[in-house]
Amino acid sequence: MPQAILINDADPSRGFFRITSVLTWINLLHAEGALRDALSVSRRMQRFGDTYQNEKLETKVAALNEEVR
Repeated sequence: MPQAILINDADPSRGFFRITSVLTWINLLHAEGALRDALSVSRRMQRFGDTYQNEKLETKVAALNEEVR
């Protein structure tokens, strides 16, 4: 059975749950072409210590912004 949330076993003092479906959500946004939204979610998750595809998304959004100019 898949886990919907995980406790940070490596450092329980941090006291947060990791929502495992966030990566799936980001991947769906990416697949639909909503790169800015995917990057926004990824950045929000950084405050919890997670970096979901952050560099890859930043590179793609930067390229997209250059095309617009």
